Amino acid sequence: MSTYQFETVNVPAGAFIGWHDSPGQIVTGEVIDYSATGGQDFSGATCPQVTLRLVEPCSSFNKAGERSDFQVGETVTITAGQANLRRGMLAAQPAIGDVLRVTHSGNAKTANGTAKIFSLEIARGAGAGAQQAPAVDLNPAPVAPLPGAVKVQQPTAVAPF
Repeated sequence: MSTYQFETVNVPAGAFIGWHDSPGQIVTGEVIDYSATGGQDFSGATCPQVTLRLVEPCSSFNKAGERSDFQVGETVTITAGQANLRRGMLAAQPAIGDVLRVTHSGNAKTANGTAKIFSLEIARGAGAGAQQAPAVDLNPAPVAPLPGAVKVQQPTAVAPF
């Protein structure tokens, strides 16, 4: 018989963001997970992956161009497999509690076809789940020595070499 008191965990549904061929798509959310090597690109190589809790509605598109809409509070994942998005995500290094905005800002012709161009904006620590640094006490109370501790004398002068 178990003495543990378990509670049911409500696992949020999630979706991967697919980018439309036309620029203008924006995804903005609070970072709830990030790994520089957590995703896989189209060739199977590792790439950054970030999971966001949306702070603004957004859309996603599948390969057929069909649109799915997501609302504030929903969870989405962005796999940064495209070269420009990968470089941007690695440069941004988002942390849990940051608010990240990813915009498909344009397209560029390359030797291999057309590449999507992304811009990233980040508000460090702006999310509700941001971990605040502890306050520093500039006037700490004196600390009593530990029982049995040996007091170490600091040298008052340094001998020349």
